[in-house]
Amino acid sequence: MNVISKAADENEKNEVKSSDSFAAFVSLNRYFTLTESAKPSLKQAEVAVQFLCQMYGAKNEDELFQRGDSDLIATFNEVKAKIMADVSLEQ
Repeated sequence: MNVISKAADENEKNEVKSSDSFAAFVSLNRYFTLTESAKPSLKQAEVAVQFLCQMYGAKNEDELFQRGDSDLIATFNEVKAKIMADVSLEQ
């Protein structure tokens, strides 16, 4: 594989990751819109936290924490706390 092909493959991977992050952002936006009119279920909140991880380019919380970026982790924890605070305990 030549240098140009490798660069093109890497760009394609980054574009997919960017589009995944954008899709996660859109889904989180829908989630927060939902919280304005109804309390989300625990399952919905857990899915929203997963989208939050994806928005930051991580597959899950463990991967996000392994990055060691204290500002990112603090922001993630703040948003996660907001997501979980709105949960309805009724199933």
